[in-house]
Amino acid sequence: MGKARPPWATRLRAGRRKKTWTQREMARELADAAEGTSARLAERESLIRMIKDWEAGRHKPKDPYRILYSRVLGIDEDELFSEETLAASPDVSADQSMGPRGPLPMLVTESVPVSPPTKGDPGRQSADMTAMKAFRTADLQVGGGHLYASVVKYLETDLAPRLFGVNSDESDTLFMAATALTEMAGWMAHDSGRDLLAEQHFDRALALTKAANDQHLTAHILSSKSHLASYLRNADKAILLARKGQDILRVSPNGILSARLFAMEARGFAGLGKTAECFRLLERAEKALEGGSVDETSLWVSNFDAGSLASEAARCMSQLGKPVETRRYAERIISLRPAHRTRSRAFGQLTLASACIHLGKFDEACAVTQEVLTSTQSLGSFLIIKQLNNLRLALTSSIAVNSKAARELSAHLEAVVEERLWLYQWLSKDEKRQVGSTREL
Repeated sequence: MGKARPPWATRLRAGRRKKTWTQREMARELADAAEGTSARLAERESLIRMIKDWEAGRHKPKDPYRILYSRVLGIDEDELFSEETLAASPDVSADQSMGPRGPLPMLVTESVPVSPPTKGDPGRQSADMTAMKAFRTADLQVGGGHLYASVVKYLETDLAPRLFGVNSDESDTLFMAATALTEMAGWMAHDSGRDLLAEQHFDRALALTKAANDQHLTAHILSSKSHLASYLRNADKAILLARKGQDILRVSPNGILSARLFAMEARGFAGLGKTAECFRLLERAEKALEGGSVDETSLWVSNFDAGSLASEAARCMSQLGKPVETRRYAERIISLRPAHRTRSRAFGQLTLASACIHLGKFDEACAVTQEVLTSTQSLGSFLIIKQLNNLRLALTSSIAVNSKAARELSAHLEAVVEERLWLYQWLSKDEKRQVGSTREL
C-alpha cells in the first residue's frame, strides 16, 4: 500500500479542482499572481511537473510558491500547508456551479468561517476597546519599547482566561479584541527591534481573524505583515501580502485600508527599484484615501491618514534614491504630525535630515537632528535609535566631515545611540543579536 497523501497535498489538489482548473491552468494562475514581482518561477512545463509532485505529496512548495498558492486559492497560507487534517479543507463537491475561470477568489469567502452570534459581557468588551485605545495613544508618544510588556500582560492575564478559561466568552468582539491587541503587540515588538517576535504576533493575529470574522481587520493585518516584509527586504513577499489584502476588500470596500495596502505594495516595488510601478501605486493610494470608505472602517483597525501616506511615500522615495522627493514628503509628515505624535514626527524629521545630507545641506540636517534628540529623550523606540545611527553613518561617510557642525553632531550621535541602547538590555540573547552594539545597527 502506497504512502498516504499529506493533508496539504490533498488541499492543493482539491483547491485546484474546486476552481475547475487543469494543472496547466493552475500553472498559469500562479504565473499571473507573480506578475509584476521579481519572483522567478520555473518554466511553464517544469512548473506543471512541480504541481503534479506537490499534489502527490512528493515535495512541499516553498516560497514564493506557497504565498502564490495562498493568493490564487484564497486560503490562508498556514491553513493551506498545515500538516494536520483540517475540517475546513476545500471540498471538490462543495460548489458545482463555479465557472471555469472567474476573477481572483476572495480570501475570506473561503477561509474565514462564520462566527457564532455575539455574546459575552458588554462591559468587558467596552473595557477591551478602551484598553486598546489607551495603548495605541501611549504608543504614539512613548514607543513600543516601553509598552510591549504591558500589552502582552493584558493579553495573557485578561483576555486569555476569557477566551480559553472554564467560563470562556465566545463573542465576536472578544476575538476582535484579542486579534487587534495581538497585532498591536507585533508592532510594539517591531518598534523594540524584535522582528522575529513581531512576525510571530502578526501570524497569530491573522489566525485569530478566522474567529473574529472581521474582513477589515484581516486586511489590516496583512498590510502589517507586508510592512514587516519590506522592512526585512523581502519585496516580493511584501507585494503579494498587500495584494491578498486588496483581494479581501473586494468584498467589503474601504478607502482607508485600500490606501494603506496600495502604499504597502508601492513599498515592495520601491524595494525592487521599480519607480514607475511605485509612483502609480502611491497615486492610487492617494485617490483611495481621498475617496473615503464605502463601508465603515472596523473600530479595531488603526487609522491611516495623509500623514501615514506621506510616511510610506517618504520611505519609497528614500529606497529609490530620490532625495528631493524624500525631502518633500518628509516635510509633509512634519507639517501633519503635531509634537505629541513623538515617534511619527521624529521619523519625518530624521528622514528630512537624511535627505538634507544627500543634498549637501548639512547645517539644516544638524539643526533638525538636534530637535529630534531633544524630543525623543523618553521615547522607547529601537527604530528611532536605528535611524539616528544611520544618520551618524551618513554624516561620517560623506563630505559632511568638512563641516564642523556635522563632525560634532556625528560624535554626539555615537554617544547618544550607545546610551539609549540600555533600554533594550532586558531582551533575550537571541533578540539581543538584532540590537547588538552600535556597529550592528
